[in-house]
Amino acid sequence: MNRILVFGGAALGCFFLALCAIFLVRPLFRTRGIVTVVSILPRSGPDQAWSDPIVQGIKLAIDEHGNAAGWCKVRYEDWDYADSIDKVVAPETSLKRTAMRAVADRDVFAVIGPFDPAAAKVIVPILHEARLLCVSPGEADPSTPRPAGHVNYFRVAARTDVLGTAAAERAHKLGAKRVFVLRDGERPSPDSAEVFCREAEKLGLRVVGGESLGTLSDAALRGAILKLQPDLVYFSGMSARRFGALAEDLDLGGYTGNFMLSERAMSVSFINKAGRAAQRTCVVFGVEAPSDGFERKYRERFDVTPGILAYYGYLAGHAVMEALENADARDRDVIRASCARLPYFDAQGDLAPGSLKGGVVWGRQFVPE
Repeated sequence: MNRILVFGGAALGCFFLALCAIFLVRPLFRTRGIVTVVSILPRSGPDQAWSDPIVQGIKLAIDEHGNAAGWCKVRYEDWDYADSIDKVVAPETSLKRTAMRAVADRDVFAVIGPFDPAAAKVIVPILHEARLLCVSPGEADPSTPRPAGHVNYFRVAARTDVLGTAAAERAHKLGAKRVFVLRDGERPSPDSAEVFCREAEKLGLRVVGGESLGTLSDAALRGAILKLQPDLVYFSGMSARRFGALAEDLDLGGYTGNFMLSERAMSVSFINKAGRAAQRTCVVFGVEAPSDGFERKYRERFDVTPGILAYYGYLAGHAVMEALENADARDRDVIRASCARLPYFDAQGDLAPGSLKGGVVWGRQFVPE
């Protein structure tokens, strides 16, 4: 009888301890279990062609962290903010609705996006009020307004004015004397052309002409450039494929000078279209050029060679994951502040001067500064 009582008491004690463990551990998993990271980008219509690589870059970065940030698991969700497939920038009402959706979801602790300056002007203030971390994978307009107070908006792409200045300095080092400047006529986003022209002239270069892709026929544009005889053609936009075709036409037409791109136009589509002209092309990077390891992993995962947009997504994904890891807290403001302490960003949330190496690319070979 005593042995039965002892056995029963021991079993009851074990059951009680197990029950206590369940109730003590369950809150821990509930408060430090899964956090959600969302991207806010146009994901339908013609804009999907350039947002796809960004999303793929984000996925690769999160995968490299094992879909976890040390203290929590990370769930990534790809959100579309576009209402209409025939508009480059989604309507303001759609942008506001998507940003407010992120704020209302208490499991969302970081937003990756937007890409357009116009979208940033709508989304960032809403996320700022909620102290919700926002990392842009490519928005680079120096005039984008920042809300006063704490910093919640960070950009992994160099500002276009920084790229314009760097390109002018590189053109001067290359010995260029006469420059023709091409803008991007397809996307209404700021580029580095204006800053490039101003800084190039300060350095003694002569800007002999300028045009936007699409305003003239390809034949007329080629003729205009050849007639002016520049020794450098600088393209400040993002339509790499079209500029690549023009570069090949110029090369076949007898142009012997060099070409220059900002990092925002560097892609395999340019190299494929430009043909022999790609070997005389300089690409100025405001961020550290993608490594062979990144390109290999991206090709293995998505069966395509990545361009700069994929790399922007990759950098934004890594910044968010590092912020989460260092925060070690399920708190939006703590995570935001954690991102502000990363060495890549300055006090305004832009790339810190000198934090990432720039350089040039001739053909496919990256040459650091």
